[in-house]
Amino acid sequence: MVLAPSVCPMWWGRVREASTAGNGSSQLTHLSLAEIRRLITRLTDRRPAPIDHILHWSTWRRRRQHQARVSHYKRRGHSP
Repeated sequence: MVLAPSVCPMWWGRVREASTAGNGSSQLTHLSLAEIRRLITRLTDRRPAPIDHILHWSTWRRRRQHQARVSHYKRRGHSP
């Protein structure tokens, strides 16, 4: 995780921006090591998808993970 900003400084700021944007970021799971690896792989691919698409998908996925976690705990009568 420490290497990522120095290896790819051009898009790392956009990753951080997407993670902390005012779009309900408190309702996202944290960037896991697996998610960081997936982002680096997707962003450095020979035929990458547009950066905005990759970051949007990552944000959507993390928001859904948070919703699933909250639902899981709520169903069992606990708080997350």
